[in-house]
Amino acid sequence: MKLNDFSCAFGDPLFARHPEWRALAGTYGEANDCLVVKVPAPERSQTEGPLLIHVDVEVTVGFDYHHCHFNWPPDFGETDLNINALSFIEALLAEGIGVVFWWQQDRMILSTTFSAGEADGLGPPPGATRVRRRSWHGTLNADIAL
Repeated sequence: MKLNDFSCAFGDPLFARHPEWRALAGTYGEANDCLVVKVPAPERSQTEGPLLIHVDVEVTVGFDYHHCHFNWPPDFGETDLNINALSFIEALLAEGIGVVFWWQQDRMILSTTFSAGEADGLGPPPGATRVRRRSWHGTLNADIAL
């Protein structure tokens, strides 16, 4: 697999931490040189799809219906999961964080992350009818009607 420089710069430390994910990696993009990694979520997480990592000119990490964008390498805060994609991924896998979504009927209207043991950082937006929380192992999951 031939990757662009940006994909290599992120892929090398990612695969150093999770060598088994090499088997889950592929490429995409116009030159077919951008990294994509699809890590199946545990069934108990009850998510829509895998942990999805796209690497082109930025790193995009998606889990369930939520995704975040990161620069690489991070300019500062090497362990800050808000700016470091690897720290974000590790916190997600360790259940230090989860993702939360507010829905209006069957339409998602807002998503963000939350830290284990803490309340959601945002209140429900106007019109929200339910809240969906998901985590890697499912221990932080909740489905709440509003």
